[in-house]
Amino acid sequence: MALLLYLIIRGEDMVFTINAYKIPLESVYRLKNNNNWEPQEHFLTIDFENDMIFNTHEEAEKWLSDNNIILINEEKVNVSEFQVDCYDVENFNIEIVVHRRTKPSIFTEKDVRRVLKEGDDRYNNSLIIDFEGNLKLIQSNPEEIIYHSNYAVSNEVYNSGNGFVGREFSDLYIKYIYLNLLDNWVLHLESGRSIYVTCYEDNIDEENTIYKINQLLSDMNLLK
Repeated sequence: MALLLYLIIRGEDMVFTINAYKIPLESVYRLKNNNNWEPQEHFLTIDFENDMIFNTHEEAEKWLSDNNIILINEEKVNVSEFQVDCYDVENFNIEIVVHRRTKPSIFTEKDVRRVLKEGDDRYNNSLIIDFEGNLKLIQSNPEEIIYHSNYAVSNEVYNSGNGFVGREFSDLYIKYIYLNLLDNWVLHLESGRSIYVTCYEDNIDEENTIYKINQLLSDMNLLK
């Protein structure tokens, strides 16, 4: 409880926990203060008395790098950066989950156009949504995006010199990118997990997707 009071005094907008699971999501475990991993029913619920809580995503990443051999449900797990946020059907997958005290903002179609146009095509770029709900274009290599994704949603890297940023795009293309970002924003809001987008979908219903987002934000159980 002291940690909760400390976070409120500091005015933190969010905290993070660490989950481990196997695909399909039948058995999910949460890292606890005593370094044990205990069953977890839902990604977004949090136990301030017993969960190990981190002020930042980077702090959670550091714990994982400092504790690369862990025991989950009597199974020894070798945690490396290549296991974090990567999906394996046999081994445990490790994910850092965000828990919010304030609702995130929502980006617009105009934001997509602006961010892509302002990008610098001399560098590798990735289109991301941060935990506050802001759309950004960051200069990054593929490995950094995949294995160190301290963003709510991140896309595959646009390689430099390929014309994916730094120019005007058609309305149809902007709409396509926008709808896919919204669709993956829904997945993040539902779970608190970082979503890495490897492919885009066609025929996304804009009205229904925005309705889902508004419902998720309305029903969001914010930390007190």
